[in-house]
Amino acid sequence: MVSLKHFPIKSVIFALDLKNSMKKFLYIFLLIFGFAFSWQNANATHIVGGELNYKFLGNNQYRVTLKLYKDCGISVVPFDNPAGIYVYNANNQVIDTLQLPIIERDTLDANFQDTCLIVPPEICVDFARYEGVFTIPISPSGYTLAYIRCCRNATIVNAQGIDDFGNPINPDLIGATYTVKIPASNITNTNSSPEYKELAPIILCSGQNIRVDQSAIDLDGDQLVYSLCTPNVGGSLQQVFGNPLNEVPPFDLINWIPPYGTDNVIGGEIPLNIDPTTGLLTGSAPNMIGQFVVGVCVQEFRNGVLLSENKRDFQFNIADCAKVYDGDYEIVDEPITDTLQTIINDTLFNYTLLCDVDLSVQFQNLTTGGTEIAWNFGDGSPIDFQTNPLHIFPDTGLYWVTLIAQPGDQCADTFRQLINLQYQEVAANFDSGQPECYDPAFGLQFTDLTIESDQIQTWNWNFGDGQMSTAPNPIHFFEQDGLYNVSLNVVAFNGCKSKLDTTITIESIDEFTLSDTIALCLSDSVQLDLEIEGEHTYLWSPSIGLDDATLQNPTAFPIVNTTYTVQIFTVRASGDTCIQSAEITVLTDYPVPTVENVSDSIQCDSLVVLSTNLTNSDQVTWSNNNNFTDNISQSSEFTILQEEREKWYYIKASHEYCFTTDSIFIQQEGIFIDIEDETICVGEELMLNAEVTSNDNALTYRWIFVEDTLITSNPQLNISPQTSTVILLLVENSSGCEKIKPIEISVNELPFVEAVATPSTVINTQTIELTATNNPNYQYNWFPEELVNNSNNRNASARVEATSTFIVQVVDENGCLNTDTVTVTVIEEICDEPNNFIPNAFSPNNDGLNDVFQIQGSVIETLQLNIFDRWGNDVFSTNDLSIPWKGEELANDVYGYSLEIVCFGGQRFVKSGSITIIR
Repeated sequence: MVSLKHFPIKSVIFALDLKNSMKKFLYIFLLIFGFAFSWQNANATHIVGGELNYKFLGNNQYRVTLKLYKDCGISVVPFDNPAGIYVYNANNQVIDTLQLPIIERDTLDANFQDTCLIVPPEICVDFARYEGVFTIPISPSGYTLAYIRCCRNATIVNAQGIDDFGNPINPDLIGATYTVKIPASNITNTNSSPEYKELAPIILCSGQNIRVDQSAIDLDGDQLVYSLCTPNVGGSLQQVFGNPLNEVPPFDLINWIPPYGTDNVIGGEIPLNIDPTTGLLTGSAPNMIGQFVVGVCVQEFRNGVLLSENKRDFQFNIADCAKVYDGDYEIVDEPITDTLQTIINDTLFNYTLLCDVDLSVQFQNLTTGGTEIAWNFGDGSPIDFQTNPLHIFPDTGLYWVTLIAQPGDQCADTFRQLINLQYQEVAANFDSGQPECYDPAFGLQFTDLTIESDQIQTWNWNFGDGQMSTAPNPIHFFEQDGLYNVSLNVVAFNGCKSKLDTTITIESIDEFTLSDTIALCLSDSVQLDLEIEGEHTYLWSPSIGLDDATLQNPTAFPIVNTTYTVQIFTVRASGDTCIQSAEITVLTDYPVPTVENVSDSIQCDSLVVLSTNLTNSDQVTWSNNNNFTDNISQSSEFTILQEEREKWYYIKASHEYCFTTDSIFIQQEGIFIDIEDETICVGEELMLNAEVTSNDNALTYRWIFVEDTLITSNPQLNISPQTSTVILLLVENSSGCEKIKPIEISVNELPFVEAVATPSTVINTQTIELTATNNPNYQYNWFPEELVNNSNNRNASARVEATSTFIVQVVDENGCLNTDTVTVTVIEEICDEPNNFIPNAFSPNNDGLNDVFQIQGSVIETLQLNIFDRWGNDVFSTNDLSIPWKGEELANDVYGYSLEIVCFGGQRFVKSGSITIIR
């Protein structure tokens, strides 16, 4: 035990009775003397926690203990030794300084209990315990003990200081103060302060749940009440041990930085809280790295009177902790298209879209800390224990791929992700036309050349000038010449993407004009009229009939009609050569085509033969109009079916650029038939009724089938075909004119239907379910309707009392009808054994054989079973047929039972007997 009495309290009390000057001198003397012991350690920094307490030893002696915590490391200044504890009287005057030597020092363990996490090694805290025994006289007003020191860590996140002008300052400029109060003598002069049992852990992992004992021990058995409180500020860089003339109880508090405070000390999903009775500190660490200061207070009550408050503070170092085994993997050399989202069982999941060509995926293990790896690919394949497996999936689709690091270990870590594996069916490619010959009037034609382009869902073009397009083959108009980075991004229907980037040079062409045709008499000449500005070279072909094929405007003198092609060569600044081409035809003298033997006619046949003789013509065109917008034939003679009674036909004979036209009018005196195609169902009878118009009433009708011809004088016909067919109606008049009309008969199959009754055999009166073939296009009807509920539904029900036959009728979307029947047989079942099976023994030994006692019967509606032991005590009862008697807890013995069964139809069965448990 150490006793330090260099400044006994009684001497100080005596000095306080002196005159003011003497008191001031003594007070200053005490301050100087009290500070002198540790000036050499004035630069010790970064206090991270502390607390102060005392123990009453008797005879006015107290053991005073200071526990102090600070950062450790090679460059950090050691603890003060000794530490000066200021003693304040009730008037907040310093009357003594207690010098406490270090009696214990250590570097603290991280006090980290989660063996599956690895804390950062750079976090280190040193601990020092100061202790001394002092004689402290009884005081009617009590004392306050305080240790004041600079400095805290500047990196504290949740708190700061305030300077004399109200401005915030860093925590390293404010220090800390640890205090404890010795109660007044009129309350107690034998009190010992509470002492905290455990230090809070110096390291917490981000997001970690907190459950820390912050309770204290009180030797006097006083009531202790715990709370979170605000720590005190202390010394500064200028006054390391504070200024006790100004820093007096109650000491200033640190300033919480919003949103932090005693109700939200460190943040975190669960706010920090302390149980006021047990001192259990709970909450969760924030998901951020940093240092947080925490204050805990314990108040000591005796008989409802507050004796003292002991405040400790400490620093939580929130770290990013590594796992012992941290499972992780990546997918190697796969085109990971995107990270998307999907809903599975009403839950939203992220998934990675993989686009592959052969469904094989190379996985790269990125696990740290573990050597054994287990893979579950989510496709039903066996567990794979390779480190970096190459896995071939059975098909495209969604798979949960799971990696387990160090399986079987208590710290095993699982990492999984959802992948969507799809075939990479597209490879973006395109043709940008001829950008070296860019014509602003026509733009540039971009053509998609993507492989498997029929699988593409979207196209996204970026032309490098701020303009976009989603067309497959867009035409784009560049407003200015220059270099453009053009890209095509295609997305397939399965979500896979492909992109191609290329750079094109846009340099607009020089415009030119050239006539299409120039007429020329035989043996004459003409100058070709190509107009263009700028420097170019030219090449005309063929060169025959030209004076110089390299001139811009050569002279032509062909002896036959000749088409000349010019190529215009322009060298661009980029070095590319633009080649433009144009044609001009020079016509010489040639004869005009003629059309002969074309005359109007009256015909009775709807098959009209049109013919003509042509001269000086190499092409003939027949049309329905004089603008020749359609082409019905290019032969000089052809046959056509004329439906109309009157019709004009037009003919054009052409040779080179010369043509002649003519027309012909054809009038029919024939037969006109009006009859529509028909659609029926198999088995139906059809009445064909043709409306025939003719000037001749003596008509003969021939109905021509596949293998037969029916000759009749009636335009009506009844038939019942079983398959689709085409029937020809041939009508002939007395002049021999004929008209043929094909009628297409479509015969639809009857809809398939099958009726099912469940059950098909019932006992007495019972409700059964009727089901017909499911087809969303069917309309349903059940008969007899008076026995069926929901008779217009595919699924119906009926209550049968006697054997009955039910008919279902369906009508499909074609109006075809079909039926099917099902018979339900009603039998009478006796409510007695053996229809009701009652075992007489069972063996509840969990071997899967005869382990339970259970009543069985197919006609049981309700039951009441009671089981009792040989002394008549009830051991089991039930009114639920599905609940067996397990008898697991009962000994092997004979047990009695009473049983009452009510069967369907109201029959009753009553029996009593015995059951034997055998193991």
